[in-house]
Amino acid sequence: MGLNWIPMRKPKNGFERRFEEIYFVLTGKEKAKKPGRFGKLLGRRVLSGEELRNEWNNI
Repeated sequence: MGLNWIPMRKPKNGFERRFEEIYFVLTGKEKAKKPGRFGKLLGRRVLSGEELRNEWNNI
């Protein structure tokens, strides 16, 4: 029986929504959302798996 003794971290206050978004993308339950027209104008893009893991660790 494999137990995970490392509990999942809790997000910083104010980052709960982003924390859930990253979790669902990393576990494969949802696909990453593509930026809309306004997001493209601002230079937003879809983050890679490594970039998402780095953001996850910083939250």
